[in-house]
Amino acid sequence: MIERRFRQLREQLQGKKPHLPHFLSEIRLRGMRGIDDVRVKFDYPVSVIAGGNASGKSTVLFAAACAYKVPGAGVRDFVPSTLFPDYRPQRGERADGKGEVVIEFDYSTPAGWQSMRWRRSKGWNRSFLGREGAAQPERPLYLRTLSNLSNPSEVRGVLSMSRLPAAPSESPLTASQIEFAQQMLPFRYAEIVDLSSGDKGGRKLLVAAQEGGAQYSELHMAAGERAILRLSQRIAQLRGALVLIDEVEAGLHPWVQQLLMLQLQQLALRNDLQVIVTTHSPVVLDSVPAHGRIFLERDETGRVAVRPAYRDVVQNALYGRSGEALSLLCEDDAAEGVLQGVFDVLLPRRRIRRESVRIGRDTGADEFPVHAAAIRNSAGSTTSSSSSTGTGAATTRSRGSGRPRGATTSWCSFCRAAPLRRSGCGTCCGATRRRRPLNCTSPRRIWRSASAARMRSMPLPRAGRPRSPRPG
Repeated sequence: MIERRFRQLREQLQGKKPHLPHFLSEIRLRGMRGIDDVRVKFDYPVSVIAGGNASGKSTVLFAAACAYKVPGAGVRDFVPSTLFPDYRPQRGERADGKGEVVIEFDYSTPAGWQSMRWRRSKGWNRSFLGREGAAQPERPLYLRTLSNLSNPSEVRGVLSMSRLPAAPSESPLTASQIEFAQQMLPFRYAEIVDLSSGDKGGRKLLVAAQEGGAQYSELHMAAGERAILRLSQRIAQLRGALVLIDEVEAGLHPWVQQLLMLQLQQLALRNDLQVIVTTHSPVVLDSVPAHGRIFLERDETGRVAVRPAYRDVVQNALYGRSGEALSLLCEDDAAEGVLQGVFDVLLPRRRIRRESVRIGRDTGADEFPVHAAAIRNSAGSTTSSSSSTGTGAATTRSRGSGRPRGATTSWCSFCRAAPLRRSGCGTCCGATRRRRPLNCTSPRRIWRSASAARMRSMPLPRAGRPRSPRPG
């Protein structure tokens, strides 16, 4: 059921993409956090960036947060100087590098296609690649980082809310916000309230009341419940926004991860959202089509590149090894040598581990006659023993199965009732008693033989019901 819904959403989202008023289509990074030059293209409204640790996933995500001017945000909220700060001490020699950094964007806006560049030399400055009168497009944006998932008990200011001289202000979550969370959590909420201190620090705390009567703050919530409720509070009512989520699977069971990706795609379709998430989870990666998967990998030299999200590449990066292997069986030494040479070139080029491909040789051409002779001898001995019962070397077949079971008597596998005679089955093969025996254990040979053509007009006897032989 859920797989069918995923397929429907993929078709609907892909058809809606050209009609979205805003869409971030490409980011190019140069000189940032060890990334020399990498282009990341977004071809699907819900994109998943995967890769190993230190592969640049969060760097790309934070760069996307600098693409738009966010309504209601501060001047220094979504700019590179805030999201990519440098350590520059007044004393001491340890400091971040001062190399040139470039972030470029290509996106569609209601005014058409547009490009913008952030460049850092001495300080950060913004340009529109020679386009006069251009301005940074405005768009609602939500960025969730791992720091947003901290337990409120870890923040001293939240605990001090209970000692405020006045009661904190209350903002109940809307029905759509609660319904978004209930699609993934095993609870039914009667009410969820956001408590706020109202001061400059902006201390906030969620309090949930379940329909069963339990009431508790997020100080006592599980990590997954807290993450889902906070996310639903922030994005369930956004429209036309860019939603950025770092490590979307944090604190969530694999099944809930799949449900969350389903809800995100439904929300993107309904509210014209573009969603970009980072993950280490194959469940999240598999929840979007191939053109929605972006896989980053850093090689031994430190260079970051966008790689095709092949299954073995993903498994190697996320688990350190491939869960599947390709086994190739060769006929002789020459074929084995040719394949070894081919894969010696392809595997390093495709960044595939050598243990993911197994090349071996089982039987050579010079050994085929030996095996063929053994098969012929085995078949000949079986036929002779099955067609003779008076020599004492006959093969016994179990009634109803036709399998050898010992010595004494052979049973007809056609009617599975009568003992097999030298001239054929005396019960069901009366028409062939006067011809050379064809081994009654192969009824299709008897039925299709030229000498048994007159039997074709007869009904095929049912197994287990002996039939009286026809008079000769």
